[in-house]
Amino acid sequence: MEAVYYAARANLRRLMILHPNWTRGQLAQATGMSKSWVDTWKKRLLSVPPDDEQVLRGLSRAPHHPPPRLDPEASRSAFRNPR
Repeated sequence: MEAVYYAARANLRRLMILHPNWTRGQLAQATGMSKSWVDTWKKRLLSVPPDDEQVLRGLSRAPHHPPPRLDPEASRSAFRNPR
């Protein structure tokens, strides 16, 4: 599935170069994606050099922050007093 998204992003970049005056609706229809998807990727593509291939890979879906740590005393009391 990632290859499909990569191709859609590359296609959007190509269309933005070929048709710089197209609206986001026209770009969305040409790529088969939503207007919000076009907005997101148009912003990302315009923020990097035109030959940057890394941006086409997208962003990691992994959590950006580790889960909060439990208070050690709370976890000790929970194990001592199970319900």
